[in-house]
Amino acid sequence: MPSLVWILRRPFAALIGAAVVALFALATAPVADAQLAICTRVSPPPSYCGEDEPPPPPPPLPAAPPTDLVMAANTSSSITLAWTDNATNENGFTIDQVVDGYWKPLTRVAANPGTGRMSTTIGDLPSNTTYRYRVSASPGSLSSGPMLDVATRPEAPRDVKASASPTTISVWSIRPPSADRLIAELRRDAGSGPGPLQASALVKPWASGHLFENLSPSTRYCVTITSESPGGRSPSEPVCLQTHPAPPPPAPPEIVHVAVPQTIGATFLEAVARLRAAKLDVGKVTAPPGAYYYGDLPVVEQTPSSGTKVPEGTAVDLRVEWRKVTGVKAVKLLNLHAEGRTVRIYTWDGSQWTDAGDLPYNQSKTVSLISARVSTIVAVDRGLINCNDGRPDNVSCQRMAAAFVGDSAGNTAEASVR
Repeated sequence: MPSLVWILRRPFAALIGAAVVALFALATAPVADAQLAICTRVSPPPSYCGEDEPPPPPPPLPAAPPTDLVMAANTSSSITLAWTDNATNENGFTIDQVVDGYWKPLTRVAANPGTGRMSTTIGDLPSNTTYRYRVSASPGSLSSGPMLDVATRPEAPRDVKASASPTTISVWSIRPPSADRLIAELRRDAGSGPGPLQASALVKPWASGHLFENLSPSTRYCVTITSESPGGRSPSEPVCLQTHPAPPPPAPPEIVHVAVPQTIGATFLEAVARLRAAKLDVGKVTAPPGAYYYGDLPVVEQTPSSGTKVPEGTAVDLRVEWRKVTGVKAVKLLNLHAEGRTVRIYTWDGSQWTDAGDLPYNQSKTVSLISARVSTIVAVDRGLINCNDGRPDNVSCQRMAAAFVGDSAGNTAEASVR
């Protein structure tokens, strides 16, 4: 009986022989068959070898460009952009900004498929500054197109202060450099805060505040100052305060009555002095035709009459007439014309006019009178507005007119042309 060792060795020898035969067959087989055999044995499916490996996969399709890019919100230091997401295969969005005339990438926004509307906020921006943005989806480079004139708001006014009186409120603040203009606004205090707008006013460029007038006393108001620019409005924090109570009405003044002095017989200038001394005023003055200056004419009538008790400040009406002087043999006339003009002197004896010649400014002329006859002396001023003919009987030409009763034994009177 064969030994156990011999039995075990026989299969092992058979295996070795089979391996030698297989190696010999591989060495003598064609190259292509050898490669196929190696790939088949060494690499399990689905790997490939040689010419049988497939081409690389195609690149992904570009994402549809976003649309409806708008500025959703802004502050003095940030801008929020929003757009419509039209893609289904996007992996993100790129925000571009124009810098020095060229588009440059600014930030990247992760995709959120299925939302339809996307937004992002760009911060740390200067106030009241204009920017231009666009957005594109990845993969791809098709953008939403430029968005023009997107700006941050101006800074809100700081340190707003206000003061009140019974009917006014004054509000002022530090003017922000980024504000194009300031608007002061007034609202009633609704209890929980400012109510509807009641008044607004443009703050002058050289001013820092505004005065609201004609307000109700003892009423609470809220005032603000708002910065305005193309980027929008930035209101200050409201300041609420109450107008002061209305002061009590003043007590009616005590009425003091005075007696009207006697002015009849006095010259007009003397009558005025008497009325002023009695704390009365001069009312309507009635003078004869042609009387340009009646300071020296006598008062012949007054209303109210002398002795009447009237309140202080009452106006007293006066009427003056030409003075008729008696017992005069001649009249010395002095030209004190208020405007320095030459006048022409005429006398009327009751039947005819007599031309006494010119009387230059600041000179005198003596006119003799006929005894026992009333003579009227007239100074004609052709420079008066309505004097168009220079006739002595035209009251529009008379600068002065006075009546005298001649008396050969009388004195020489004096009269002046004013």
